Amino acid sequence: DNFSHAETARNYRNWTSKGANSQFVIMQNLPPRGKAAPTVQMNDDTLYGVAIVKAKNGKVSFSIPETDNYLAVQVVTERGHGQHYVVEDGVYELAVESEYAMLIYRSGTEKGIQHAVEQLDKVNVADFNFATDYQVQPYNYDEVETWVQNYTKEVNSMDKFTYTFPRT
Repeated sequence: DNFSHAETARNYRNWTSKGANSQFVIMQNLPPRGKAAPTVQMNDDTLYGVAIVKAKNGKVSFSIPETDNYLAVQVVTERGHGQHYVVEDGVYELAVESEYAMLIYRSGTEKGIQHAVEQLDKVNVADFNFATDYQVQPYNYDEVETWVQNYTKEVNSMDKFTYTFPRT
């Protein structure tokens, strides 16, 4: 009954273990697949930068610098809700429904991986209220993993399941 919260807590745990609650963690390579990925079904053609932040007065602050490639931010609440998805350059202060939020920056690799990293390096981390007091939620993560595997198996066995765009 609480799978979406537990699975989101697993993602927060994975990024917290990389230090995203105290620094902006930028992946230097394309994301791994399966269990090695810190977040479920990461894009194959995108580099990620992640920060776990604490809301101030119910809002989170971040910015998207001017870049010459695709750069977007998804704001994921503790409830597993991708509450905001922002694609325009600018400074933002957005309301969130939980005490903490995960800011997932996506940097396109259309000009190469190194270029995507350089664009993520432009992010102004001074905007972030890092969630240094965030505590990993006490779920049975082995059980969460079992549910993830079951759902994955179910989706992969569906005859009518297709992506809305080619994976290539």
